[in-house]
Amino acid sequence: GLVGSEMCIRDRYNTDYSYQNFALDHLGRPRFVYEDRANSAGAHAGAYYVFCDGNCTQPGTWSETRIDISGDTVYVDEHTALAFTSDGRPRVFARDGGTFEDLSSKLIYVECNANCDDSANWSLPAHLLSTNSGSSIYSWSPVIDENDGVRLSFTPRGGPFYYLWCHADCAQPENWDGYSLDLGSGSGDYSALVLDQYGRPRVAYRDLNNYSLAYLWCDGLCESLNPQWQVTLAEDSS
Repeated sequence: GLVGSEMCIRDRYNTDYSYQNFALDHLGRPRFVYEDRANSAGAHAGAYYVFCDGNCTQPGTWSETRIDISGDTVYVDEHTALAFTSDGRPRVFARDGGTFEDLSSKLIYVECNANCDDSANWSLPAHLLSTNSGSSIYSWSPVIDENDGVRLSFTPRGGPFYYLWCHADCAQPENWDGYSLDLGSGSGDYSALVLDQYGRPRVAYRDLNNYSLAYLWCDGLCESLNPQWQVTLAEDSS
């Protein structure tokens, strides 16, 4: 937490709790999200949006606000991913921590559209898909498109690989759409999604069938029932 002018980030022993959780806003100002797990039963429990607007190497210039805002509920948990719209509105993905409306182990989305230093302006979570159970990997990678919509690559434990999108009002689950792709058993982990200059999705991911790095791309109808995806191995196991 932020105590006076000193920042103390606790309990970072597991890197899965820190994911794509740092980003710059539209003005190049640093922001990140973290969960205070060490104080999960204390007054500082929860996940926090941390921000600085200037002189960020100096003490006392950073502030924070809690973003999982429903009473004592802690629901922004592992694998936090932070992204910004073109005008600097934060969008956060994470796994549900297990206490919000009995929807634990779901991929969730929360957003803020104004005055994000006030917890009341952060949305309640939109629950998207299950991360599934077991010991295998689950991962996601968001990107904001030119119209400030959200695109997302997502692989739950054991697969399959999903491509998801939302054009507007994404805090409402019914505004999300998407489909799965068969990349082979266990493939699609650690995906990294970007859009090219024409807004077309390109994805790098781990191909577990070949123990290699794979490249997946779509050149047309990507947000339809007949998308034109292609895949190749970028580097094989040899």
